[in-house]
Amino acid sequence: MHRNCALVAMVFSVGFLQACSSDAPTHFYTLDPILTPANNPVTKREQPRVIGIGPVALPALLNRKGIVTRSAQPDVDIAETQQWAEPLLDNVTRVISRNLANLQPQDIIYAYPWALLDAVHYRVAIDVLQFDAQLGQSVTFEAVWTIKTEQQQHVSKRGHTRISHPLPSQEIGMMVKLMDQILAEFSTQLSADLQAY
Repeated sequence: MHRNCALVAMVFSVGFLQACSSDAPTHFYTLDPILTPANNPVTKREQPRVIGIGPVALPALLNRKGIVTRSAQPDVDIAETQQWAEPLLDNVTRVISRNLANLQPQDIIYAYPWALLDAVHYRVAIDVLQFDAQLGQSVTFEAVWTIKTEQQQHVSKRGHTRISHPLPSQEIGMMVKLMDQILAEFSTQLSADLQAY
């Protein structure tokens, strides 16, 4: 009898713990473009250039629902209740594309994949090597990229970018805001290189 009571109590305790753990609310985050359309007048081209952004590659470790942070090398933490609202790969591609569209209103900017009928003049391929944070320490972005003509498949420029900003806060929200800023800086660099062609 006592054994049955103990078993029932144990099952109840496990169920109670599971119920409590499932009550924790999940917070969703998204990266957003923070660059606004340029106020300075731009030189209009007779035929606007069409620029395709992508494909963008992202480490599989990062392209998941749970937000990834680093605690100490080589350990990583994957949050269960703090998640991206959309796949991070899609989010990063969209933000870079919209930032560039605001910086270069004289051009037409497409995010990968674009329709086959919409031929692009230049393609910007981006391989993101790192885009994560150690809370209370820093947020780091590192990528290699190429700008090439779509028809001739000629590489116009290759680049390697590394941007890091201090992150004194332990809050994911502050981390996301810094990631927005880093993508804006990266987009500004790409825009300057694209304007040269």
